[in-house]
Amino acid sequence: MLRRHKRTVSLVVTSPPYLDTTDYAEDQWLRLWFLGGPDKPSARLYKDDRHTRVDLYWDFLAKVWEGSASLLKDRAHIVVRIGGTILSKDDLFAGLSLSFRKGLAGRTIRALHDGETSNIRRRQTSSFRPGTSPEKMEHDFAFAISP
Repeated sequence: MLRRHKRTVSLVVTSPPYLDTTDYAEDQWLRLWFLGGPDKPSARLYKDDRHTRVDLYWDFLAKVWEGSASLLKDRAHIVVRIGGTILSKDDLFAGLSLSFRKGLAGRTIRALHDGETSNIRRRQTSSFRPGTSPEKMEHDFAFAISP
């Protein structure tokens, strides 16, 4: 099915799983409850080392870009909103850049800026775990991809 979209994508906007931050089973429990799932969230139901170990995390993202490579036009843009609790903005930028170089080998990757930072307000986690730290940041990075 994806073959018909080969080399048709000029813009990817994504927010991959955040390193060591998100447990999707817990975060999505309300939506799942509406569909007949359990009436309370289950913490850490699905453990995935790719989202807790820095080295595996960047390898995971490199595989995502590699899997997307055939869909991209010669000239494309990728915008990524990303965050986490253990990596700085500079570390995230460096890791993303490395994951692009690995996953889109043979392509030129150029950062369009050094990232824009925003505070996360009204976090869902605050409703379930009162007292969690309100100082959470997300970063937006944009990259141009060319042959």
